[in-house]
Amino acid sequence: MEKIKILIADDVKETRDIVRKIVEFEDDFELVGEAEDGKEVIDLISKVKPDVILMDINMPVLNGLEATEKITELYPNVIVIIMSVQAESEYLKKAMFYGAKEYIIKPFSYETLVETIKITYQRYKNLQSKGEVVNEIREGKIVTFFSSKGGVGKTTLAVNYSIEMSKNKRVLLMDLDLMFGDISIFVDGVNYKTILDAIDDEQLDSYSSLKPYFFSYNKNLDILFGPKNQRLQNI
Repeated sequence: MEKIKILIADDVKETRDIVRKIVEFEDDFELVGEAEDGKEVIDLISKVKPDVILMDINMPVLNGLEATEKITELYPNVIVIIMSVQAESEYLKKAMFYGAKEYIIKPFSYETLVETIKITYQRYKNLQSKGEVVNEIREGKIVTFFSSKGGVGKTTLAVNYSIEMSKNKRVLLMDLDLMFGDISIFVDGVNYKTILDAIDDEQLDSYSSLKPYFFSYNKNLDILFGPKNQRLQNI
């Protein structure tokens, strides 16, 4: 079995020392580098070619979330596991939005860190081997609808445009009005899953993992609804 190549990114030397000792003790792991800030992480990737990056959130120059976003864009096959003392769900959601594959709370035990690395690595390598993590660039178009006066009419326009486009193209309509999104009303999908369900289930790593949260309007049009707000729940 090939060793899992690991890069540690943390601005606190004591934390790096602890993680290094754990990584070096495991026969399945290989430490390929250490970094003190997000910029240094990105500069090292092409040189050391890690499989997994253990990334702290609060770092100078470029923080862990900003670095994770760039890594996801430039090196989509590199697995980022966020390390943070922040245990609130908002930090977890934000980390997943930026492209992290897992999140571990400091202080963590030896067993927790080792199992997290192994399970996360295996999960995403299996997806890649099945072709579910695709880096192919396809020609497409992004169309955004917005309004400067409370969004009046944008839902009608977005839905009608998407339906018309779906007559001869594959279309994904995303309701990103996270406060007052109401596309689900227009297509009779008020009780269907939303983007918030995908976040809570930690299913933001790939297009295929999001598919169960799409509302199928017709064979060419899928819709990802915004989170339910109080107004929708009272309907």
